[in-house]
Amino acid sequence: MTIEVNEGAFDTGDYTTSGAVITDIDSDETRFSSADEENTVQLSVEDTSGTSTSTTTTSSSSSSGGSSGGTAGGEEDAGGEEDTGGEETEPPSVAEIRNTLDSVTPDTDTTTEIVDDDPDTPGVSVTPEGTESVRRINFNDESTTGSVRVREFNNPPQEVRSQVSQSVANDLGSSGTTGDVDVVSVADITPTTSEVEDASATVEMSVSLDNVDDPEDVTVVKEVGDSWEQQETELIETTDEEVTVEAQVDEFSLFAVTEVDEEQAQVDDGGDEPQQDDGGPNTTVLIVLIVLAVVAVIGAYTYRQSQ
Repeated sequence: MTIEVNEGAFDTGDYTTSGAVITDIDSDETRFSSADEENTVQLSVEDTSGTSTSTTTTSSSSSSGGSSGGTAGGEEDAGGEEDTGGEETEPPSVAEIRNTLDSVTPDTDTTTEIVDDDPDTPGVSVTPEGTESVRRINFNDESTTGSVRVREFNNPPQEVRSQVSQSVANDLGSSGTTGDVDVVSVADITPTTSEVEDASATVEMSVSLDNVDDPEDVTVVKEVGDSWEQQETELIETTDEEVTVEAQVDEFSLFAVTEVDEEQAQVDDGGDEPQQDDGGPNTTVLIVLIVLAVVAVIGAYTYRQSQ
């Protein structure tokens, strides 16, 4: 049996069947207030021969009318395809992050000639002009020449922070959530000659203390290919205003000063975790029970000797 439902169904006249008449509706409320609603109602139906039957139907309303029904409760609405959930979103790649940065105005964009400004220090020491985060670059090769461009994003937009945080966390294996990696600043350091791009150096970077929870967790990460690698980072100085670190690098590219929860990263990477109680006997309890047993034996023996 097919039962058609008119929009706003409320009484018997709003339900129609083929070759039968609906004589009664057993439901407290059958009106549909929207096209997406459904109602399960008990209908009394009388066919052309005068035979009365009772059927339960789940009806839905739409502008063109819906259909359902049957003596066993009608055909169930199969609905749409089962929602199996969307695929897990891949973290942004470094290339995607670079595309985002290209649409953001950097806080600093400066080019400095590579000239040794500290002859007493081994290598070629360069202090970039007008930078806030990148304080010093010390090239190990004393024959290094050319110039170096520095673009700084000292207060990255939330989109950049989120992308870098997810990407770094994924590549370092610390966690799948952005909470374990906090991005403090981003800098793109680009020498003007290809020879210098692959030059090893020490990069000194500073960030505001207000943006750091624990200076010991400040870590420099760097773009390597299309992923991030954590650089050997040393905490140089912490003042009332800023934290200064330096990192040893083998080449130049995109850098980020981050605060990484190292303890959490070690746990997620399979490091030692506190041993959980597996439900076995507790050592202290066993010792207490043994002592009590010994005392009981001695007491019993002493009692028997006194008899």
